[in-house]
Amino acid sequence: DNGIEFVNSVINDLYAMWSDVKIVHGKLTYSQSQGSIERANRDVKDMLATWMAENKSTDWLCELKFIQFRKNRTFHSGIINN
Repeated sequence: DNGIEFVNSVINDLYAMWSDVKIVHGKLTYSQSQGSIERANRDVKDMLATWMAENKSTDWLCELKFIQFRKNRTFHSGIINN
């Protein structure tokens, strides 16, 4: 098992390509916003699965741009335009 060596190698490669990268160590905190993030992620997964089934596609990466467009155009009642 060389998990740590692999992770270090990936981090070193990232730093070589992107010297401004910041690596933060620590535990995740589960704030109130964590639930909304999880719901949004679930929504995207569900939308993507439906889109792929309707369009008989297996290329989720290519189809993701359509889901992003759809999700970004969805009205949310918490957003009020004056």
